[in-house]
Amino acid sequence: MSLESRLPTQRAGKFKNKDGILNHRLSLSLGLLENAAEFLRFGLQFCNHSEVNLLLPYPEIHGLRFGNKATLQESEWYTGILMRSSDWAGFTLGPGHTKSFEYRVRPDAC
Repeated sequence: MSLESRLPTQRAGKFKNKDGILNHRLSLSLGLLENAAEFLRFGLQFCNHSEVNLLLPYPEIHGLRFGNKATLQESEWYTGILMRSSDWAGFTLGPGHTKSFEYRVRPDAC
């Protein structure tokens, strides 16, 4: 099988698999990795379930809010924006590949 016969067909900027079906499946997972007295560490993972490379922007997370599960009271602090700086605003994620980002947040009562 040649490389060309395995590549998806491109029409009008959209990729289709060999059966002509669009396949852009991406999952995101945000989890608490560490809960220390002086900071919280979060992990954000992208997973490409598509059959093609995906060009994605670097993630920005806005306004995470926190609360107490026992009392159901919302915390007085929250995040503004969590982001990663880069010379380029995106990255490529290949089929079946994952990419993880970590963020450290320091609680600060305003």
